[in-house]
Parts: sequence; structure tokens; C-alpha cells
Amino acid sequence: FEEDSDSGDIQCILCMQYNNVEYAGKWMKRKSRKGHILSGGHQKSLSLRQSEQQEVETLQTIHRSQEEQFINARSDFAIPSAALLPIQHLPVTHHDISPDEEAMWKEYDLAENVLFEAGIDPGFAAEKDREAFERQAEEYGIWAGFETLPGDAGGDRFWDTYMDDLDLVEEMEDLVLEDKNLSESLPPSNAEADEWFPYPSKVIFLLDTIDNLPRLRMSGSLMKVVLWLLRELGVKHVPSFDALRKAQKGLQKKNGIPTVQWKSPKGNAFSFNDPCILVTNDWSNPKVVPYIRPYPVIPKDGVISEIWHARKWRHDCDRHILSPMWDGGNQHYYIDEPARLRNGKLVIPVRWVADESSGEVWADAWEIVVNKETTLATILDERIITIKSKDLLENFLNLEDTDSVPSWCPKTIDAGHATRIPNPDRKLAEGDPLYSSFIDLFGDDVSGNRSKSWNKHWNIYMGHRNLPRKLLQQQFHAGAPRTADETISEMKAQVHAACIGIAAPIERRQTDTGVKDAYTQYWIDKLIDRARDIRKTQRNRSPASIQEELIAWVNKNIDTIYNQFLMTE
Repeated sequence: FEEDSDSGDIQCILCMQYNNVEYAGKWMKRKSRKGHILSGGHQKSLSLRQSEQQEVETLQTIHRSQEEQFINARSDFAIPSAALLPIQHLPVTHHDISPDEEAMWKEYDLAENVLFEAGIDPGFAAEKDREAFERQAEEYGIWAGFETLPGDAGGDRFWDTYMDDLDLVEEMEDLVLEDKNLSESLPPSNAEADEWFPYPSKVIFLLDTIDNLPRLRMSGSLMKVVLWLLRELGVKHVPSFDALRKAQKGLQKKNGIPTVQWKSPKGNAFSFNDPCILVTNDWSNPKVVPYIRPYPVIPKDGVISEIWHARKWRHDCDRHILSPMWDGGNQHYYIDEPARLRNGKLVIPVRWVADESSGEVWADAWEIVVNKETTLATILDERIITIKSKDLLENFLNLEDTDSVPSWCPKTIDAGHATRIPNPDRKLAEGDPLYSSFIDLFGDDVSGNRSKSWNKHWNIYMGHRNLPRKLLQQQFHAGAPRTADETISEMKAQVHAACIGIAAPIERRQTDTGVKDAYTQYWIDKLIDRARDIRKTQRNRSPASIQEELIAWVNKNIDTIYNQFLMTE
């Protein structure tokens, strides 16, 4: 038996070595030792050990017999007497057994049922585990449901497919589908690179798109075939396979969202996406940036439904962590800096506020009063006034250029206002617009485990709170259902646009709205061609008169032009 020095529990080395699958290294109390020895599992381990010993003895007997036959067959084989060393007998020492040792031997006096081992051979134990597992698989039907064992299931088909792939790779190499020294065509022009930025060209954009389709994965071998096919068709600017992979890695490194690996002070490892990059992507996305609210917002109906509607942003929050500036086009106005209104008054904006009803930006501000006798200015910070941002005329930099920044009175200097002019955030921005983004953190245990063994699974969620909740909680947007009346209205707008004879506006409408009826499209094409023919044959007519004539014809043939399924009430 092996004893745990900490708990004092024991485990049977014999069962671990010969019956590890059933025994599984169980620890037991010392008082359970005798019961374990009499158990069927231990007896089974004993029989396995005896069988193994018998096999070893049989092999040793056969080996000795073979050696004797070999020696007897060699009559000239002799061992020189000088090579035989005398046997030296070591003196036998005796010592008295202490009472503790005698008690120990009595406790473990279990005849042949006790096994003392120096350890377990890992290789031998692994082989025994494998054999025991195979016996259990056969006895308990672990492979139930399979006609053959997994190792044999479909083996021939698998290797046939694998060999076919190897043959395909060899054939591709023979065709020189991918030559690392392949000379490519001229690189794309700067205009094309700018048009498809951040991709180097349209070809790489399309190749990267098809290479990352979620339900149609492409192997590297198939991508090489596609690149070879494009070259054979004479497509310009086709990259090599290595160049494509290099461009994809560069795009991921430059424009992707890096995942940061981190370890907490307690040693817990976790991963998170860089929140700075997430916010950057929101600000750089032209479809998202219109929804970002950089300032506290006054709700149009008085109902608080977003975080920027509440009092915290409007009054309680430190105004210096809110967005510090308003972009007036060619001038940036910062809080804590003097600015001139269109009526000539000087003010100090202290907080920017957006009006949800009109969409205009307002400012809470302090008035500046100049003493005509001393020419010293005082900031009236006891009272806040509200001004429209569009009424601002000159910012601090313009006042500084025209030497219009007033000198401050001792009261204003003692209040510390002069030390905040200019606003230090202006230097940080270096001429770029500067706004504040708020990150919300929410954490919860999502394991759902209610048992005594609480397996914690904590998730932490980060959200860009300058965005509306409907966007933060939205995973995809299928669009609101469109009624038949809305579809007919859009189709009529497309038909009327076709009467001018220009197809581009119609294609843009179809892309933006998603409305394109195959039946009506036939008549749209006919109307475009008809308008163009009239312009060619009657050059003195204006586009408006041509459109009016064709619209009149359309109104007379509504039942013919529009899909009757959409007209049915």
C-alpha cells in the first residue's frame, strides 16, 4: 500500500498496476484496508499478478533451456578457471527489533496478500490500462451504434480521399500553379489603391472576401487554383499566393481587433478585445458615427431612455471628463476658454449639451464682464447661462491672434480660472476634434450552477455607452417588414425615374431600399430606352417634357406595368 503523508489515506499499489480502470487510484482510510484486500477487485488483481509471474517464469525456463542447448552445442566453449572469482560471503549482522517495529510487522502480517513495490512501470501501466479499456469496451458496448470500430470506420474511403488530395497537390505543382518567383504584373495605380483602401486593390479585396466566407471555407490549394485561373484569363494585378497571405496578415494587424491575453493579480488568465480599438472602429465607421452622442442630451419628450438623458451626465459628472470641445467648422471651441459671441459678448463655455428635438448643440457658459475703468475682466461663475453654439463667432486662438484676450481681475485669478486657459486638451488634440467616449463594464457569473460545488464562470462585457442601447443590443438588422403599399410606392418612384432615361439613380434606389421587382424591371428598361430614343430623335425637347410624356403613358397603363400581385387588396 502507498500512504498519503498529508491525509494518512492509503491506496492499493497492486490494484493500480493490474486493475487501474476499475480501481482508478482510489484513496481509502487505513481501517478499510482489510475490507479492500477481501474484495473481488483486489482478488482479481492478485490473480492477474500470479498469471504474469507464471508467464515470466515460463519465459525464463525457455530462455535457460535455449542457453543450455547453445552451450552444449559449442564443445570448444570453456570458461577459464582464472576468470571465475571466488564468492565472498558478507557477514550477517543481527539487531534487536524495537517494540514499534514489532507492532508494525504484526499490523502488516497479512501473508501473501500484502504487496510491497518500489513503484509502477509507466509503460507497463499504460499497456494494462489500454487492455482493460478494450475489455470494457467489448463488455459494456462503448462502441454501440457503430458497425465497426472507429479506427476502421470508413478507413478505405478516407485514405482514398487523402491520396486523391496528394495527387491533386502534385498535379498543381507540375502545372506551376504557385511559383514564388513568379513575376507579377504592374502594381495597381494609386487611384485604385485609394478607392479600395485599406485593401491594396480590388482583386485582393475580392479574394479576401471569398477566402473569409463563413460557410464556404477555401483551402490553400483551392486558392492557388483560383489565382492560376485568374492569371490564365489575363486578369491584371493578380497577386501570388504568398503575397495574398502577406496582405491578409497586414490587414489583420493594421485594421483588425487585437485580442489581449492577460493575467490577474490572483493568477487567473483571461482574454479581452482591446476597447480602444473597438471605440476607434465606431468612430471611423460612417454608418455608426451618426448615432454617437458625444454630449449630454436633453430628451425631446422628457422621457429618460438613454444614459446621456439622465442627470448624471448633465449635472453630476465632472465636466472635464465629458467631451471638451465643439467643432465649429474651421474653429474648435473648448470649455474653460474665452470665446466671443456674435453680439460681441465674451463667455466661458463650461459644458456642451445637445438638444434632441432640434439636433442643435448648446453650451452652459459663464459671462465675462470687463471693468471699463480698470480694463480687468471678471468671470461670473456664480450664474450659468445657456447659449447656442452657432452664436459663437471667435474661439480663444482667434482672440489671442487679435490681442483680444482680456486681463483677469484678482478674484478670477484666485478662483483658478486663469490657470486653465488655454485648455490643456487643445494641446493633446493637436488640431483634431476631441471627444470623450464612455466604456461601461458589466460582469456576472453565467455558469448557472446552483449546487454546492459552485463552478464560477465569470463574463465581463464592455459597451460603448455613447451609442444607443438598441445598437448595443443588436446582433443583426433584418429591417422592418415592408407593406405592399410601401413596395408599390417605391416601384412607382423607380418607374418615374426611368422616364428621364438614366439608369444609375434607379440602381442606387434599388440597392438602398432592396426593392426590385423582376416583372416591373422589364418596363423600367423599356422606359429608359424610350427616353433615350426621344432625346436622340427630338434634340430640341427638354428632359422634363420627355419625362412628362412618358409618365402620362405610364398612368394609362398602370395595370400592365406593375405586378398585379402587389396591386391586389
